[in-house]
Amino acid sequence: MKLFRKKTNKAAIGGNDKLARIIATAIVKMQSKWATWMQRQSERLSRKNKKRVLIFCCMVTAGYSAFVIISGVRGSHKMDIRISAIKKPVGIHDMPALKTDTAVLKKIHLFRRYLDSLAEDPGGSKVFDSIRNTRPGLIDSLDYVERMYQSQSK
Repeated sequence: MKLFRKKTNKAAIGGNDKLARIIATAIVKMQSKWATWMQRQSERLSRKNKKRVLIFCCMVTAGYSAFVIISGVRGSHKMDIRISAIKKPVGIHDMPALKTDTAVLKKIHLFRRYLDSLAEDPGGSKVFDSIRNTRPGLIDSLDYVERMYQSQSK
């Protein structure tokens, strides 16, 4: 009976999100089953045996940590790292060098001058601050683009 079922919007649930939700649900169920089983197993142990298990786990962990530290300090294992030349795939051709576009560079200079005049003018400083707050990386981007054009012209 479909009368009391919850209505879901099928278009709102994407395929990847639905799959991720299914996987996450399965993982959580597995974790809870594992935790329940471990809880039942630990309830069977006496207080003395719980202490023994705890000490055993701590000793195993400390031993493994000591092994990792000592093997790292000794340097008994050697890692072979080879440096080789990068090979370009067969179908790739060099891109033609971009030529400086003086019109774009001129627009950048004009915009930079406009921003400078806004910053110096008491009434324009509010506009300048609002531009700088809404676009925090704008001035850095202008510097970067300007340097790119200048490096291409050399």
